[in-house]
Amino acid sequence: FTAGGILSWFSQPSGESFSMPAFWQAGSRYFGRFMALLAIQVVGLVCITGIMAIGGSLVYLALEDILTDRGTGWFLGLLLGLYALPASVLFCVGDYAKAIIFRENEPNTLRAFGLAGRVVLGNLRATLGRYWLILVVSAGLFGLYFLIDSGLTAHTWLTIILVFLVQQAFILARIVLRVWTLGTTYRMAIRQQTLSAVRQ
Repeated sequence: FTAGGILSWFSQPSGESFSMPAFWQAGSRYFGRFMALLAIQVVGLVCITGIMAIGGSLVYLALEDILTDRGTGWFLGLLLGLYALPASVLFCVGDYAKAIIFRENEPNTLRAFGLAGRVVLGNLRATLGRYWLILVVSAGLFGLYFLIDSGLTAHTWLTIILVFLVQQAFILARIVLRVWTLGTTYRMAIRQQTLSAVRQ
């Protein structure tokens, strides 16, 4: 729901004051199309999951007799990595589709997803590379949060306050990362469209 508002914030001309009513209006205006986009991503994720599950099971059954416990662990790790690759591309394309839907006021969600796919796959380093950088930062923050959280035990008022502050900082970091992701995809989508127009 907030994605439309965040994109409207990035699209504001410099010098214009930010308006909360405009933020919520943009959120409600694009909510339906963004939900349809999420449905497309879920279908894609189910397909990726099915393919990886069937393919992984067949490979595991073929190698089951020669795999040790450690080998099985490495195999599952490799399978998870192979699963994460197309899944991250799917969600990256989804974010670029949001930017295209917002920028062009595109009513056809599937068409926007296709256009976004061409933008992402046509310039992997600039689009997917930055998206993966944000994912790595996000994973690092998750790890840091769990490390701090496991070291803090809420026995006294001071530790309860510390746990609360750590949780709030983590929530804020997640919001910042989401805004960073949408801002990056919005600017990159505009840049790619500008380059395409110049080439044509």
